Amino acid sequence: MTNSVRVRPANLSAILAVGEELRLLLHDEQPPLIKDRRYHLKLYPQCFVGSELVDWLLSKGEVNSRIEAVAMMQKLCENGVIHHVCDDHVFKDEKLFFRFRKDDGTYEEPPNTALLARGEQIYKRLCGETPPLIQDRKYHLTTYKTCFVGSQLVDWLVQKGEASGREEALQLGRELLDAGMLAHVCYDHHFKDDYLFYRFKCDEKDKSNGFLNRLSLKSTSTKRKGSTPASSSPEVGEKFLYSIGDTSATSPTIERSVQSRSITPEQYGAMTARASEPVLATSRTDPAIKAAQIVPDPLSPAPSGRMASATSSLVVQRPTPEKLCEAEGDYIKRRIDIASDPVGYGFVIRGSNPVYVHSVDRSGPAAAVGLMVDEYLYSVNGKCVLNSSHTEAAKIILTGPSMASLVTFVRKDRIPSPSPVLL
Repeated sequence: MTNSVRVRPANLSAILAVGEELRLLLHDEQPPLIKDRRYHLKLYPQCFVGSELVDWLLSKGEVNSRIEAVAMMQKLCENGVIHHVCDDHVFKDEKLFFRFRKDDGTYEEPPNTALLARGEQIYKRLCGETPPLIQDRKYHLTTYKTCFVGSQLVDWLVQKGEASGREEALQLGRELLDAGMLAHVCYDHHFKDDYLFYRFKCDEKDKSNGFLNRLSLKSTSTKRKGSTPASSSPEVGEKFLYSIGDTSATSPTIERSVQSRSITPEQYGAMTARASEPVLATSRTDPAIKAAQIVPDPLSPAPSGRMASATSSLVVQRPTPEKLCEAEGDYIKRRIDIASDPVGYGFVIRGSNPVYVHSVDRSGPAAAVGLMVDEYLYSVNGKCVLNSSHTEAAKIILTGPSMASLVTFVRKDRIPSPSPVLL
């Protein structure tokens, strides 16, 4: 079976745009690549040969190898842009006939076409605004290219008559994000009427880098400086709190401490200024997690940058939920409230049963309030996640307010002084 590239629905608008641009280019090419072709006395109108298109993509510098070309075209095939003339094959680098569905009348418009068209219109109007809403923004010595502030877009939508009020503008922003038109710069948030940075997908990648880059088949980084490397699309992995999944039952014993949904830039700066303690514990004494210590790997460079990570070349033996909950055990609960800054919360979670803090960005809000690597999550925003996966815990934060209230288990001998509220 031929391997295929899996595409997230959120990228559909970019995929369709690339497909249409490629179709128009191929129709203008001389000698023509798209033309009527005959095989075994049967005429196949307006089609192209798979291997010839791969040759063309290589000659134009759109891809670096034939494998990349196949991956790119298969992505278009999976999303209904092209197909084999008899629907007998996925895209292959062979002498097989393929056709754009718009050229044979079999193309079906996606159900959110009207929304995508409205989003394109809004984007074009925003690009013409003076002073610009879409611009490069600097935060913590990192520049986030061509982004805008969520609350400013809500203001603009109301002022320009695109929405009758802030609630309607907020809903429109959420619909555009769900349709893949825009995203948070670090994929940490759904669209919110708050001081958070977002970017239109068409600005996310430089179009001069070609079709392949625009289809997310080349690695790019949109993460906060110092983050752990991860794939360019927001799948489950090393990201700053994003994901989807079901949540477990709400715990009735956890007290929430959310003061505000809107945090100003000045408040973010004050929070970061309080960060003084290292976020990676370098001394562990619990035999149950002794294997989690950082051990130098002679075949790998030492970790660098501002991100402290708990990864190692050894197998990690982590405590069970039962061990964490032992009345006279080695762990104690504490509550930490983390207010997101414009680019996210600044920490990565992994694992399940229990979920644990894998890494913390030294320049982020989580470090500012004392969150440490290898703390174990008991609850998120009042919902117990002790027996949940990291994707389920991440969804609660993603869909919640801009202040995440965590209850964590921390080893008694690692409690910082002063410490957030102990439970």
